[in-house]
Amino acid sequence: MIPVDARNTSRTCPPSAGGCGHLSADNRLTQARFQCTACGLTANADHVGATNVLNRAGLALCDVA
Repeated sequence: MIPVDARNTSRTCPPSAGGCGHLSADNRLTQARFQCTACGLTANADHVGATNVLNRAGLALCDVA
């Protein structure tokens, strides 16, 4: 298990999914819908959050390696 900070993961545009990394509360249109106000990427908000958590876990692994 790798602890990661999950804050704002569903409001941050995921660079690993072709997004830009922009963080905004306005990116989360509804409970289920994400649309980046900077680059226009659209996706399910839970999927965006999970993608960002995985990215953060990978960065945490790199830090301890």
